[in-house]
Amino acid sequence: MSEAKRGLIRICANYARQVAVVLLGVALLPLLVHSLGEEGFGLVMLMGLTAGVAGALNQIVVGSLSRELGAAFNSPDPQEFLRTYNTAVVLSPLVALLSLIVFGVLIALVPVIFNVEGPFVNAARWFLGAQGIFMFFTVALVPMFNMYLISERMAQYNLWITCQRSS
Repeated sequence: MSEAKRGLIRICANYARQVAVVLLGVALLPLLVHSLGEEGFGLVMLMGLTAGVAGALNQIVVGSLSRELGAAFNSPDPQEFLRTYNTAVVLSPLVALLSLIVFGVLIALVPVIFNVEGPFVNAARWFLGAQGIFMFFTVALVPMFNMYLISERMAQYNLWITCQRSS
């Protein structure tokens, strides 16, 4: 396959992912407001914003691993890729554990940090717990999923990103 054709596939797959994520957000917004009410929806938005911190950590890990794994993948020395990949497989769960600890602290401090009261305290804790577990697995599995990007399997990579953002 020519480089121009591969480039066109990458561009189309990226735009398709962006359109799918926007359409998903537009479709879910009225459903969430209707089913949760204004206070519940506000809580979900607040918790979503706190998850942004973990998302930033995830983007840092993804970005740095993409660069390092990509350079090693394209290196003429196959041992360099194996060393880099194995290191990433060991370090990613450690970083994921750190993010899980941060979420644990947030769960413990929900009433203090977010000024949440009554029945919303447990809802906020469950939401943060689910986000923490999701972020743990997302960061821990970054090396495996980054291989889709590095090996230019853009359709599979963008499917993963779309599924990730739809959760």
